[in-house]
Amino acid sequence: MNEIETEILDLINDDNIHRDLFNSISIPIPSKCKITLDGLHNNYWHEIARIYYKDRDWGEPPLNEFIVENCPNLASLEGLKNSGIQLLKITNCPKIVNVDYLSEFSKLICVDFEDCSSLISVEGLIDLPIDRLLLGKCYKVKPKPRFLKMDSVEKVTEYFSKFKKKEKTVSVSSANNEIIEKLQKLIISDNYEEINLGLDLASTISEIEIFDYFLNGIKYNGDKILPNPMFLAAKISTTRKSTTKKSTTIPMPLKTKTTLKTKRRKRRKRRKRKSTFTLATSIT
Repeated sequence: MNEIETEILDLINDDNIHRDLFNSISIPIPSKCKITLDGLHNNYWHEIARIYYKDRDWGEPPLNEFIVENCPNLASLEGLKNSGIQLLKITNCPKIVNVDYLSEFSKLICVDFEDCSSLISVEGLIDLPIDRLLLGKCYKVKPKPRFLKMDSVEKVTEYFSKFKKKEKTVSVSSANNEIIEKLQKLIISDNYEEINLGLDLASTISEIEIFDYFLNGIKYNGDKILPNPMFLAAKISTTRKSTTKKSTTIPMPLKTKTTLKTKRRKRRKRRKRKSTFTLATSIT
């Protein structure tokens, strides 16, 4: 750990700083770092959260935010005190390479590593309840993300599923395995009646093994439930089907169009004759 990192960590981990801090502090060292802590051990609410959560209600409780900006010599924040940080923004810190030490930050839900050009992996975050992950200009990150701006649960979960990790295995008996296969078809269906039927059946059977199987990998970040890959895949499939139905139009054959036009013309002529006849009848 270099002198700059030691000074930064000593300052931000100081209990007195946490108690007295109101808005933000700028550390007077050559790196010109700007460190901002909001919501930590105080009631001040910085508006940075609204950038990441556009539909965030004004009445919702504040997020504990920690922001590090423009620190060209900062290579790590390992040793940072876990003070219930929920939103972490580390931007324009080109020497940050690894963030595995953040795996202990169990309340972390939003992370922004914009312009951390040396960052190679975010694998340490995959077990956290994160629903926002921004990797703008982090071109060295592996595996390569489909989106650099992951602004939804679906995008984050899809990216985290790329990491080869040892999933918690749920042992299922052969008898329950057959039941699970049938229930899965119902529960991940895009038909609400089938979903409700699957849930009713699961509730009736009431086997812990079955519940463990379906709930394996699901996370809760204190605000919303984050789906596991099974439910995420079902959700994406349903969304694609609904988009296809809305966007797909079947072209009408030319012959059919002509026939319809002819029928309309004949109808109009009949109406005209009928109205003329009615008028003539009323006159006579």
